[in-house]
Amino acid sequence: MLANLVDIFYYNSNLGFAVSSLNDAIIKTSNAGQSWELPSGTTVAMNWISKSPSGSGIGNNLCMHPKDRNSAFVVYGNRVYVSRDRSETWTQIATVGVGSRAHSFYVSPVDTNVWLAA
Repeated sequence: MLANLVDIFYYNSNLGFAVSSLNDAIIKTSNAGQSWELPSGTTVAMNWISKSPSGSGIGNNLCMHPKDRNSAFVVYGNRVYVSRDRSETWTQIATVGVGSRAHSFYVSPVDTNVWLAA
């Protein structure tokens, strides 16, 4: 469930419910908010919407974070961007030193500070 909670209600010290304005579902906790879950039978569907940063990219220049499913990296032009909120917003974090574009971009699964741009 995405953030932007608009209401949280606790029935007792452990059992609680929350609702977001971004989803049509109520989430539930039975351990005082340590973890939250959707009610049984509820599913979440995600759709891609183009929110490209300015610049131009060619090839395979999008790389998902190897461990964090909410994060992705992309190279557009000579700029490296990261999104930590499922591609809702993008922040420039670096530039590619040689050349004006990357055809491919990879992030190391061992150390996400190690990148390869070709």
